[in-house]
Amino acid sequence: MKGPTARRRASKAGRLKRVENKNKEKVRLRDRTCRFPLCPCQRWNLFLEVSHAEHKGMGGDPTGERSTPDRMIYVCNWRHKESHISIDKKAIRWVPLTAAGSNGPVEWQAKGDDGGEWITLARESEPGRLLPIDPWQRALLHAMATELSAHAA
Repeated sequence: MKGPTARRRASKAGRLKRVENKNKEKVRLRDRTCRFPLCPCQRWNLFLEVSHAEHKGMGGDPTGERSTPDRMIYVCNWRHKESHISIDKKAIRWVPLTAAGSNGPVEWQAKGDDGGEWITLARESEPGRLLPIDPWQRALLHAMATELSAHAA
C-alpha cells in the first residue's frame, strides 16, 4: 500500500497528465494537420503527434508549463522524431513569431550544412498559412519532401 507522499505525487501526476491531454487536444483542433511547410505526410497517411517547444526530459513536466497549447505544435511523426531531419534530432525547429507562441505564426528553421547556424525554411502569416517562400527555400523543402516520399514508398 502506498504512503501519503506517494499518493499525493501520483494524484498530482494524474492531474498534470489530464491537463496536458486536454491541451494536446486543443493543439490538434487548432492545427488539424501537420504544420511543417509543404509536408507530404497526408499523402502517406502518417501518424500526427503533438510536439513540445521544450522537450519534457526525464523529469517530465512537474509544473505543467511546457505543456500549454502555445508551447506545442502538431506535426507528423516523421518531422517530429523519425527522420534524421527532425525536431527531436535538433535538425529542425519552430520559433514563435509573436507572444502568442504556436497559437500564432511560427518560423520553421533547419540547421545549416555545417551544423552551425539556423536557416529559415519558411514563415507563417498565421497558423498553417505560409508566407511566400524563395526558390531556394522551396527547393530545400521539396528535397525534404522527396526524402519522406522515398522512405514511405
